Parts: sequence; C-alpha cells; structure tokens
Amino acid sequence: MNELGKNDIFHLRLRIFSSNGLLNNPMDDSSCKTLRRIWRAHTAPRWIARGHEMAKAEIDLLDSISAGAKLLKTNPTCREILRWTLDRCEGSWVELSTLEAEIVELPEYNEACPEPFFVMQWLVDAGCLESIDVDESGSPVDRDAMIESGATDDDVDDVIASYAYRTTEAGSAIDASFAPSARLAALVSEHPEAREAILEVLAFLTSGHTLGEIAVYMKDSLGIDQTDMAKGWANPISIVNKLSDAGVITFVNHVWETTDEGRRLLQEEGK
Repeated sequence: MNELGKNDIFHLRLRIFSSNGLLNNPMDDSSCKTLRRIWRAHTAPRWIARGHEMAKAEIDLLDSISAGAKLLKTNPTCREILRWTLDRCEGSWVELSTLEAEIVELPEYNEACPEPFFVMQWLVDAGCLESIDVDESGSPVDRDAMIESGATDDDVDDVIASYAYRTTEAGSAIDASFAPSARLAALVSEHPEAREAILEVLAFLTSGHTLGEIAVYMKDSLGIDQTDMAKGWANPISIVNKLSDAGVITFVNHVWETTDEGRRLLQEEGK
C-alpha cells in the first residue's frame, strides 16, 4: 500500500485551501468551516480506513487553522499584535518576559489589547502557539523526567520560572493568510473599480490624518462626493475600517496612519 508523503499532503491541503477561498478570503469564517467539513467528509475517512496516523494530525491542524482564523477575525483591535507574536515566535522559542517587554513597545499595542500574557494564551488555546515550561536560565523543564527521577510536583514547580513559546504550523499558515499584503490584495480584488482610490487614501495617510481630514481629502482630491459615499463602502468610515482590517493603517495619537507594511506595499505600487 502506497504511503502519502509530506509533499503530497502539503499540496493536497493547499488545493483544498484554494478551492474554498481561505487563501483569498482570510477574514471569511465560513470558508474555514467549509474547509473542515470537506476535509472530514472526503479525505479523513479514507486516511483513517488506511490506517494513517497522519489523518488525525491533519484534522487537528485544520481545526487549529480554523480557530486561529476566527481569533484574528473577531479581535480586530489587537489583530496586528497577534500576527506580530506569531511572526516573532516563528522558528524558535521566545521567553514570556521577552515577548511582554517587546509587545508593550509596539505602536499597535493599545488600551483595547489584553495583557501580553493573554495574547499568548489566546494563541496557545487556538493551537497557533505551543508553550513549554522553562527554568531561570530559559532551559526547558521536563516535568515527567524530573518526576521519574524522584522529584515531587512541588519540586518541579519550584524549578519552573516562566514559559517559552513557538509558532506552530497552524500559526504559520494563519500569519501568512492574514498578512497585510494578502488582505490588501483581497480588498482590491473585491473592489477593483476603487483600486486607485484605496491606494491614494493609503498614501495620504502616510502623514497621519483624522477621519474628518480623510473625508475632506476623499471629496476634494478624489472627487468622491456624498452621493458616491451613499452607494456603498466608499465613505471615510468604511474605507478606514477596511484598511484597518487589512493591517495597512493603524490608529496612533488620535490619527489614522499608514503602517510600515502599508508603506512597503505603497513603494511596490510606485506610490
């Protein structure tokens, strides 16, 4: 009986992602649910019947991706902090106090965000981060090995000084799917007729402006009047919400301002 290799699994999963819109619409929770339903109904039974232990791991992975997508979708005020954490913990263990110190210094961190520890815990609960116990030197603490050597639970607890975190495969997938470049591309794809207006507003906000100033700019410089605004999303509040959801602008010091990632994307567009 032929085994499915790691590359086969990756490409099969990628095809399912693409066919269900997850890569194109990371904000769409329904696509995550559809993905899980299709996977469970068509792929998992065949693998389980063939005795593949990988089947459960793949189902767990997709469950974590679904949970991570829901977490970032439903927490827009700290979405960029969640993404930053996933990116920071990619490929290596990072100790809690290091993350806490760095997160509170980020311009995107505001009073609407929870304490950094809870940011990590949300991601752990979603399966996007894994955590380990560490001692004062930052070395992992193996509770089971210590217990087998005769230590008590209290002895182990005395050794544990903190936690360390590392991004999981699901976390990496969510980080990529919710990247500002992917979200801005999805926004422009949904509103191709407004592509230039979107980019012009994004460029305007490189110097930081209030919502009122954005409204004046849209009317006087882009020619978007009240009639146009009433037709759909092309009004100051909606465009600010959508650019904020895309992670390319942020609210800092009472003005909306283009993020570093937004500036990079503008440079790529020649703006």
